[in-house]
Amino acid sequence: MGMLWPTLEFILGVAMVITLLAGGHLVIAHRISVGQFVAFNTYMVLLTWPIIAVGWVVNIFQRGTASVKRIDELMRAEPVIDDSSADPTIQVGTVLQGEIEFRDLNFSYDETFSDSGVLRGISLKIPAGSSLAIVGPTGSGKSTLVNLITRLYEAPEGSLLIDGRGVRDYPLAVLRRNIGMVPQETFLSARRSGKTLPLARPMPARKTCSMRPLRHTFVRSSKNFRRDLKPWWVNAASHSPAGKNSARP
Repeated sequence: MGMLWPTLEFILGVAMVITLLAGGHLVIAHRISVGQFVAFNTYMVLLTWPIIAVGWVVNIFQRGTASVKRIDELMRAEPVIDDSSADPTIQVGTVLQGEIEFRDLNFSYDETFSDSGVLRGISLKIPAGSSLAIVGPTGSGKSTLVNLITRLYEAPEGSLLIDGRGVRDYPLAVLRRNIGMVPQETFLSARRSGKTLPLARPMPARKTCSMRPLRHTFVRSSKNFRRDLKPWWVNAASHSPAGKNSARP
């Protein structure tokens, strides 16, 4: 797209030069009149921008078609992780105690379970109500271990249990309703804070805050719920030397 307008201007300039040279030669040779030459140039100028507009619309249509195809593929994709093996007797409002157990867990993203596997032979039991900190170098599988609990990735059958039952026995709605997770890469939408806080669990924003330590921060002033939030790229630009003049703090 960066070369589109310079190329168009170059072609229009070349076309104008060719028209002046060829038309001027015909006028000198008395093959056309000056009026005819001026009329031809006028018509050519009048038709230039409509033709460019048609090409622009065709370009937008082709880009839109490609985008629609990608969105259609995404909407038609069937999730690999589903409730096909879940126990239908578990109700949606079930509250889990929170005991987590890994039994000889082996996990690899390429599903070959080779020596390059992310997790190998993990056996661990975390009692309900306790806390655990997992530390290790980058790429050691800390985030993968957490993602297996929420079934963002599927653990092998029988290697991950919650409250003594396989994690696959729980419907996704029940499992994820009982888990609070803060990902490493957070996304902040450019919406008012009162609409962003209850995004995962639809309920009034004040009720959401009353369930979390954020209560004292947000409930003290009702103005905080009308405060606009800026995405991370806006905040980054406002704190950078180059972006201080282009973005509001």
